[in-house]
Amino acid sequence: MLLAASRGAADDLVRGLSANGHGVLGVHRASLDQWALQTAALELAARDLNPVTALGTEAMAARVARMAQTAGELERLSPVAGMPGFARSLAATIGELRAAGVPPPELQVDERTRDLERLLRRFDEEMDRFRLADRTAVLRLAGMAVAKSAVAVPPASLWLDLPLRSASQAELLQKLAGRSGEVLATAAAGDDEALEWLGSVLDDGMVIDLDREEPADGGASAGRRLDRVQRFVFETGADVSPASAPADESVDLFSAAGEGQECVEIARRIHRAAAAGLPFDRIAILVRQPAAYLPLVEDALGRAGIPAYITRGTLRPNPAGRAFLSLLACAGERLSATRFAEYLSLGQTPEPAAGGARLVGGQHRRAGQKSAGPDGDDAAQEAAPGYGIFDNPVEIGFFRPRIVKFVEPIEREFCGFQRLPTGIPAIGHSCPLLRKYGGGLRLDRRPGASVCQSRNRSAIEN
Repeated sequence: MLLAASRGAADDLVRGLSANGHGVLGVHRASLDQWALQTAALELAARDLNPVTALGTEAMAARVARMAQTAGELERLSPVAGMPGFARSLAATIGELRAAGVPPPELQVDERTRDLERLLRRFDEEMDRFRLADRTAVLRLAGMAVAKSAVAVPPASLWLDLPLRSASQAELLQKLAGRSGEVLATAAAGDDEALEWLGSVLDDGMVIDLDREEPADGGASAGRRLDRVQRFVFETGADVSPASAPADESVDLFSAAGEGQECVEIARRIHRAAAAGLPFDRIAILVRQPAAYLPLVEDALGRAGIPAYITRGTLRPNPAGRAFLSLLACAGERLSATRFAEYLSLGQTPEPAAGGARLVGGQHRRAGQKSAGPDGDDAAQEAAPGYGIFDNPVEIGFFRPRIVKFVEPIEREFCGFQRLPTGIPAIGHSCPLLRKYGGGLRLDRRPGASVCQSRNRSAIEN
């Protein structure tokens, strides 16, 4: 069983383990809260309790705050009880008190916490009244289910960087460790609180701090400078380049007089890496302020003769990529009209060729120009229509009923359209509605082909 801070983190680890081509079977992946909810399902049902989300806990905190203020029970917190954000802060505070197992009577000792005692007591009463279970209650019920052996526990467990912050989490993991044959837990570097909780759950002698362990030789096994930067990036006062570590060029820190000179130094280092055998397409430049750096980077790379592709980041999906995926989906769904309309809506249709040429059969052909067939028969090639996907009679037969089904409701709504001999209506610019949206649907009936073109998706939708 693999428990992580989130389900996505667990999936990423398993996906990385299976990247070498070998499958990974029998691994149950979940976050700690997800697994606790699944484990406590029977206990919740036996007590007729319903789990509540963080938003529901915040709503309950707002309810008890209003009730306490109406009853005149608040003293120090009365001026801020109706302020925006008080319910969220109160929900977080009550959640921490319940997770730590602090009973309401302990808050009566100090006059500064008497308001919290009243709010916590009302919160417990309202939760019992509505038969609700918050995150702390779910963790404790899951621990009860594990202790009673009411659920199956895998023989081995891996805890991946769990953010342990409360006694309720530690109690559940302690009961899980008692029933598991093997447990391997990891904690992120610098997360001292999680390490402390893991020390209370497991044997202190079993906790090994890999980031603080010095290698036996102090030299070759110390790792690259890049590896040390990645390990100590969030550490305060850590020496990422000790004297005993071997020198390498995995990380190069330099300073420049300004942004322009900095881009010039980047271009010089790119040339140095290319001379060492690194291709240009394996080199990337990341900048934090694109508006200030991109013109300078482009100028420096142009002066250095380095080909580059400039992009302003990934704030939103590239429409060209989405259009390509829509075309692939359209082909995969046997020319789906919905997918083709999605492609048209992205505005990525190719521009017309210069000189009035049109794309026929993958080649540009000007109007009136004949194209030779494979055997040199110009007349035979000219007689054969070239309308891309509509050249195939099977695809035409599949697509034509969809066109008729799509156009007939429009024809019934608006009269005066010209009907072709084949029974397919032709809609042109004579329709006021379609002329309003700058074009419309055109169905051309030619020998052996049907062409459906839309220059404006809104015309079709309207």
